[in-house]
Order: sequence, then structure tokens, then C-alpha cells
Amino acid sequence: MSEQKIILVRSPRELIEKGLIGYGWQDIDFSEFKDTDDLFKNGFAGKNIGRKGNQIKRFFNLNEGDLIVTPFFKSIAISKVIGKKSFDSSVSNGSNQVSVSYLKDSKGNIFIPRENLSTALKSRLRIRMSNADLKGFSDEILRQVKALEKGEALTWATKMVEKEAKLSEEFKADLLQRLRTGKALGLSAGGDGLEKLIQEIFIIQGYNAIIPAKSAAKGIADVDIIATRENPFSDTERILVQVKHHDSKTGMKGVTQLDKYEESEDFICSRKILITTAEFGEGVINKAVDLGIMTMEGTELVNWIYENIDQLSASTRAKIGVSMTPTLV
Repeated sequence: MSEQKIILVRSPRELIEKGLIGYGWQDIDFSEFKDTDDLFKNGFAGKNIGRKGNQIKRFFNLNEGDLIVTPFFKSIAISKVIGKKSFDSSVSNGSNQVSVSYLKDSKGNIFIPRENLSTALKSRLRIRMSNADLKGFSDEILRQVKALEKGEALTWATKMVEKEAKLSEEFKADLLQRLRTGKALGLSAGGDGLEKLIQEIFIIQGYNAIIPAKSAAKGIADVDIIATRENPFSDTERILVQVKHHDSKTGMKGVTQLDKYEESEDFICSRKILITTAEFGEGVINKAVDLGIMTMEGTELVNWIYENIDQLSASTRAKIGVSMTPTLV
């Protein structure tokens, strides 16, 4: 029997009631392949998966009994893998799915408040990856598992966390709709307001972020935000961002604009990312991966905004319609 793995998986909340966890790759059905060699040779044939190879292997090789930690708003859920693979292309950030059993306390609660976790584990949960190894936190996570298996209540705060989680999902769905349509928003039109919002988040995260003049690049080449950050252990980090304020589908233009934008020799540690409020059209993500360009769709963007919402300026929060007035739930 293989050693029990403990893996962080960012999975859509909607899959909980179905007893599933999900991972991306909307155009590749992992369940059609017998092992990772087969998956990479045939499923990903001709595709550049960049740095995502280990994440793909980690998810594909989940076995019965492995533990999954799924982060939610102010909470986590822990599940045990059953192991049946399935596929649903309608779940954009969780098309490839594996059956699991979510652990519950005696009252049926599955959400564990993050305040019950160590500082180190809470920090690890913030990693910007779809899945990650949590072996280094096995002792702490197994203690939570044993408590749940005994039916021990997860504290009074659990019910509050569950209510807040529901409200947060409703909030994010509403915010996504507003960003896509532009309705009930005070952001400046033409995409400038969205660019400034994303610029502010980069600044919150310690970057020096600027919006370059549109005349700075030649031809179709274009970036909307340039974010740089000093790293004492490597070369200066630079992120080139192209932002698309769309309602339905985002096509290939943004990928081409980033690809044609010339790199600077002064920034060896450089990345490009295409962000849209919509979803990407057919083939866009695959082409981006082939060119080493990261992508962020609307649902991921809203999650990113939400994670930083309490640090946004009061004026920015007002423009996206966020009230900081305390609310009883």
C-alpha cells in the first residue's frame, strides 16, 4: 500500500455536495489515461505545460485514503480520497474530478476555521498554486482528522464560518457579474479602471507597479501593467500583465500582445500573465502555456481581489461597491 499523501487542492465549492474535488485543464479528460506517462505522451502531446508538470502528476496520482485539504474563505475542509476519476468541462476550474468523502463533526460541519490552524499552515494555504504538497504539516492535519473522526465539534465559530463562506461565494459571484458587465461599478470605463484595480493589488503585495504609456511598445505588442519586486535571493522579479475587460469570451489577441512584447535583459526573472474578467476561448489557454504565458480567468481574478479586499483603499472599495459596515449573519 502506498504512503498516505496530504495534498492541498483548490477546488470549487460547488463540488462539495457532489463529494468531489476538481482540478483544471478543461480540454483534457484525465480519466481517459492509464497513468501519467500516457497522459503526458498523448493527452498533452505538443503542449508546453511549463511548470505545471508536478501539479498534474500530484493530482492524477491521488490514491484511495489520501487526504485533501481544500481552502475556503476563513476555513478549510478535509476530505479522504475515494479515487474514482470523472470529467465535467462545465466546471472551468475543476473539470478533472476525483471522488472524495468530506470529513464532518457530529453536527455535520465540514468547515474548520483557519483560526484553529498554526501560523505556518495558514501561510502555506496562501500559496498561488492549484495544488501543493502538505506533507510537512502532516502531524497538525492528522490531529484535525482524528478530531473529526471522533465527531468532535469544531468550535462555535464553525457555524459562523459556514455562513460567512456562503455569503462570500454570493459576493464573489455578484462582483464577477459587475466586473464583466460594468454595471453598478464606479471604475473608469475603457478598461482603465480595471487596470488600476489590479495595479493596486500588485502594490499591496509589495510590487512597484506602473501602467506604461500605450506608445511604449511597437506594433501589436502591448502590456497594461509592469510589476517589479526586488528579491534578495535572485534577480529582480518582473511581471508583465495584459488585462482584458470582457463579458463572454477572451480570444487570442492578448496572448499575441504579450508574446510580441520584448523581454528586457535587465530582468532575467520575468513572467507574463494574461488576465480577463471573462473566460478564455477555445485554444487560448493551450497557446498561452505553449508560450510560457500564465492565465487568470474571471473567477480566479475575483478570488484574488477578495483575498486583498480589506487592504484596498477606501476609494477603490467604494468604486467596486464594497461596504465595510459590520453585518450580522
